Amino acid sequence: MRINRVCMLGGCGFVGSYLTSRLNSCGIKVRIPTRHPQRHREIKAGGEVELISLDLFDRQQL
Repeated sequence: MRINRVCMLGGCGFVGSYLTSRLNSCGIKVRIPTRHPQRHREIKAGGEVELISLDLFDRQQL
């Protein structure tokens, strides 16, 4: 079984953005939940990354 999509918590941080880049280079699509997707547009450059507007502390959204 090949993994082709992941959801990465913390994907907008220092380590997470590096892991996102590595996963993309392996052909894996990455979804990143974030409270402010407009602040992290640079992460989407050059890969298949989807930023999802989501507050992980809000149980209604989960």
